[in-house]
Amino acid sequence: MTTTSTTAPVPWLANSSASTTAAGASSGQSILGKDDFFKLLIAQLEYQDPLEPMDNTEFISQMANFSSLEQMNNLNNSFGQLSADFNYYMVNNFALQQTTGMANMIGQEVSYQNPDSVDEEGNLVEDILSGTISSVLMLDGIPFFMINDQIVALNGVLEIKQPDPTVED
Repeated sequence: MTTTSTTAPVPWLANSSASTTAAGASSGQSILGKDDFFKLLIAQLEYQDPLEPMDNTEFISQMANFSSLEQMNNLNNSFGQLSADFNYYMVNNFALQQTTGMANMIGQEVSYQNPDSVDEEGNLVEDILSGTISSVLMLDGIPFFMINDQIVALNGVLEIKQPDPTVED
C-alpha cells in the first residue's frame, strides 16, 4: 500500500490559505489561480517522501487540471473581450441607426423651439419657429438637426408638418 506523507510544514500555504480565507470572507468566495496551483505543485514535489515519490498518474492528473484551469481562464478572457466588442458595436450601431433615421428628415418642414431664446437668468424662453431641416450633424456622438442655420436637438423639434401636396418640387 502506498501512502504519501504530507506531514512536512508548507509555510507559504498556511499564509496563502489564511489570506485567501480572509479575502473570501469579504468577497463571499475564494479564488485560486494558476500561480497558486503551481505553488501547490512545487510544494508537493519539494516535500514529498523520496522513498515514496508522487504517483505518475496523480502528477498527470494535476497537470491536466492545470491545463483545464488555463483554458477556462483563456475562455473567460475571450468572453470578456467578446462582450466589450458587442457593447461597442451596439452603441455605435444605435447611433448610426438614429442618425440614419434623422437623415430621412432632411427637407421636412418643422416647428421647433428656438435654442437661442433665453432670459437674463439663462432659462429657455418659449420661442417657436418654423423651418426646413437642411442637414443632420453629429456633435460628441449625438445627432442634431440644422434648421435655418441653427443647431437644434431632436427634443427641440415640436412638430413635423405634413408636406403640402399642391406644391411641387
